[in-house]
Amino acid sequence: TLLGANIRMVLDECTPFPATHEQAETSMQLSMRWAERSKKAFAEYDAGEGDALFGIVQGGVYEDLRHQSAEALQQIGFDGYAVGGLA
Repeated sequence: TLLGANIRMVLDECTPFPATHEQAETSMQLSMRWAERSKKAFAEYDAGEGDALFGIVQGGVYEDLRHQSAEALQQIGFDGYAVGGLA
């Protein structure tokens, strides 16, 4: 890339705080759709050796949503994973 980045993070929506379970779930689902699209685009992109794409676990403060997010990202398959939405 022009920036020389070796690790790229998928686009995600940072769930606002406070958020209801429903709001956090909607936000997490949007992030998972973006993760799928990012993975497809990265696969089509001629990445250099050592380039990586990381998925970002979302779900706000809700443990069940974080588990769903992590499982969805693992099914998509990324080079690494980041934990988002806690700071």
